[in-house]
Amino acid sequence: METNYEDNTESIVVFTHKSHQFLTKLNATCSWVINPHRAKKCKYVVCTRNALHELADEDYLHGQGVIIGRNLRVSPTLNPMDEDRYMIEFGEYASLDTCSAAEDDLWGEISGKSRRMPVRYINTTLLTMILNDGFDDLEWRSVPKRDEEYVQSQYVVENKYNHPDYEIEPWNPRSRNSFTESIDRAKKDLAEDLDVLEENIEIIIKG
Repeated sequence: METNYEDNTESIVVFTHKSHQFLTKLNATCSWVINPHRAKKCKYVVCTRNALHELADEDYLHGQGVIIGRNLRVSPTLNPMDEDRYMIEFGEYASLDTCSAAEDDLWGEISGKSRRMPVRYINTTLLTMILNDGFDDLEWRSVPKRDEEYVQSQYVVENKYNHPDYEIEPWNPRSRNSFTESIDRAKKDLAEDLDVLEENIEIIIKG
């Protein structure tokens, strides 16, 4: 099997109750307490199913692989109740139906005996070896435009489940982060990536 691993020696595997439909309408998996600088360097993100969660659909077995994504980005979550958490966005995705290993307890195989943390980093070569049967036959698809209304409707259901007193507010896609907050976050991320002082980052906007 010839695979180009580029410089992405790690991939990331998450254990989520989110449905296939939600993942592909969001174009991401969320919401996670992760190191965004480590996660965005990963080659793939693999979503495995937590079928024991009460909000999980019954279309996948517990621990079964659902989808795999590549061309990753890491962004703040869109769920207003999940501050300081991140979503792992993907530019392309493939269903794991062709990989026989994903039909078993893929999450259990990767996470081992300790399953308390829902995020695992794994060597990319090892991941592709685990998914070897069918990996080369994956049908990669470009993600569609994010269905923001659907995503927010699902967040309302989840937030009501986790917080019974949750008050639904009209969704405004521009209200999640102020413009100043977005600029400050961008400067901080650039400073860490480039290993320079934050005050040495200057963002110029031409109008």
